[in-house]
Amino acid sequence: MIRRLLLVLAGLSLLSTPGLGVEAIESVFQVSYTHAGREHFVDDRVVPLLPGNACYSWYLRLTEANAAVTAVERFRLPEPLAAWATTGSTPDDSTRIEEDGQVAVTTIEAVSDDEGWISHGWCAAVGDPLGLHRIDVVMDGTSLAEFEFDVVAPEDYGFPTTAPPDPNARSANNSW
Repeated sequence: MIRRLLLVLAGLSLLSTPGLGVEAIESVFQVSYTHAGREHFVDDRVVPLLPGNACYSWYLRLTEANAAVTAVERFRLPEPLAAWATTGSTPDDSTRIEEDGQVAVTTIEAVSDDEGWISHGWCAAVGDPLGLHRIDVVMDGTSLAEFEFDVVAPEDYGFPTTAPPDPNARSANNSW
């Protein structure tokens, strides 16, 4: 009985040992937008400033699947944003604005999926600044990932080209 109790106590101390927590083993930063009538999802660090159209998300694959986790995301803009709308305006809001509107700090409570993935994202809005942005994701005081990306004007973004129809091909009703 005493041996079993010692084994249980040893197991509990291992669970609470610092450094044995959930870690990130893979990260992805993805940009999504609609262009020329098609949805695009690209792993890229350049985001076109398309308010209401372009979004960007980070994904972290953790060492633990189906784990309840709390992460803190620090999203730093290249300059303060005066118009964060109502973000952080209520005590129940998971995001608070700091450093005079240059940083948004979001507490993310999530359960990793069957493969260990968690994510969070933002969408471009009117008034967002151009330039280098940075997102840091921390869990239990340990940095899990850092994502730097550049938000550019649409005319400076390399949208995929769309090929015109092949003049030698015909549609089903021969309407070329």
